[in-house]
Order: sequence, then C-alpha cells, then structure tokens
Amino acid sequence: MDLPGFVDSIVSFAQDHTVIAIVLALALLFFMYRKPKLFFGMLFLGLFLAALFYMIMSIAGPGSEQKKRMIPEVEKQSDNNRRSLPHQVLLMPGRFPTGSVLS
Repeated sequence: MDLPGFVDSIVSFAQDHTVIAIVLALALLFFMYRKPKLFFGMLFLGLFLAALFYMIMSIAGPGSEQKKRMIPEVEKQSDNNRRSLPHQVLLMPGRFPTGSVLS
C-alpha cells in the first residue's frame, strides 16, 4: 500500500463514518487541551505504528507478488505432467479386458 492510498482510505473512512470521525477529532482536541503530554504520546505512538505497518506492507508486497506469479507456473507444470501420463491402458490387438461385453 502506498502513502497516497493510505491517506485516501483514511479520508474515505471519515466521509463514510462522519459521526465516528467527529468523536475521534473531539477526543483528540480534548486530550490536546487538557493533557498535552498524553496527546503527544498518543500521536507519536500512532505515527510509529502507522510507519511500522507501512514498512511491513512494503516489505511483504514483493514477496506476495512473486508468490502470485509462481502459483500459475506450478499449476501449469503439474498440468503438463498430467498430460504426459497415459490415461488408458493400451490393449493388445484382439485382446479385451476381462469382464468386458465383448469377451
């Protein structure tokens, strides 16, 4: 997830859930006015966790992309292996398996 996508998701959440966004904003303003030390501690903790989440997602992104590319390749190889195996037993001319209508 890129940074503009992350910001867009926050903005869309605030637009979809206006009441929750207003309550959170008022709570943050209250903590900033009454207990600035707690407010800045929560702010820096939130920023740290957001940066950690962003870093983990950016590191995990290339691995999941590679996994998505590898799965069809493995399925393609297994399909080729299945096609190369004989599906029917070859019969000798004039011979039929036992239990057959023709025997």
